[in-house]
This record gives sequence, C-alpha cells and structure tokens, in this order.
Amino acid sequence: MTTRNKFLSLILVLALLLVLAGPASAQTSGAGSITCDGDGTLVFTGDFATLSLSADAGALVYSKPDSGSIAISSGKTFVKHSANGNITIYVGSGSGTAKNVKNIKLTLSGANGHLEATGKGKLAVRGEGSCVTGGGKTYAWKSASDTTITVAP
Repeated sequence: MTTRNKFLSLILVLALLLVLAGPASAQTSGAGSITCDGDGTLVFTGDFATLSLSADAGALVYSKPDSGSIAISSGKTFVKHSANGNITIYVGSGSGTAKNVKNIKLTLSGANGHLEATGKGKLAVRGEGSCVTGGGKTYAWKSASDTTITVAP
C-alpha cells in the first residue's frame, strides 16, 4: 500500500468515526451563516437552508438527512462509496451542495477544504484554518485541539 493510499485510508476512517459521533447536538432555534477554509477535518451537524463545500485530496462522509437534497459532483476525481443505506462516502477531490437539509451529520476532511452554510447547528474543526460567522467573529483552528463553533444568528 502506498503512502498516499495509507494517508487516504486514515482520513477515511477518521472521517467515518467523526460523522457517526459528531459534535454536540444542533441548536434548536435561529439561523446564522459561516464560512470556513483550511486543511483538516470539519464535522457539521444541524439544519441548513444552504450548504456548499469542497476539498482537495480528502473525504466527505455524511448521513442521510431527515429531509432536503444533497448534490455531489462525483467522477474520476471524487469517487462515491456507499457504506450502508444511511452513510455515503466520497474520496478524492470534489465539491457539493445541499439545500434545506434537516438533521444532517457531515464530515469533510482533506486539503484546501472550503465550507459555506446558512442555518443552525454546530461545527467542530481541527487542523489549520479559520472560520468566520455571519456576525463577523473569526475562529482560528489548530491541529492540536478541536474548536467547536455554534452556527446561529
């Protein structure tokens, strides 16, 4: 197994574990927005009107939301693997969007990750990067510890 495959396998396992556990449960009222950029892992739970994400050389793992639609651009560079009926995994480089999703658990892990969302929920991040809320508050995240952010007005 090459070093790259070992690295991607490790990311995939970590991402799957994180999406199953997820950060603390989502908030129950309000709406907000957040934009995040960096290298590492983002674990997102909640209810979101819009969600846009992308990553290079990484993985996207998400649970089937209670409602809403998810569109992922898959192909040779972002390959879909279904773990079971409720968990979907994409590995490689790619992007996706979601609209009006309720009770989603999503993990995005890899290099050059980008996420934009409006709605309510929680985000846990680890790696090197930053997030900015709709209110203008900036959160810098580091690889040594998790940073938890509430997405709300």
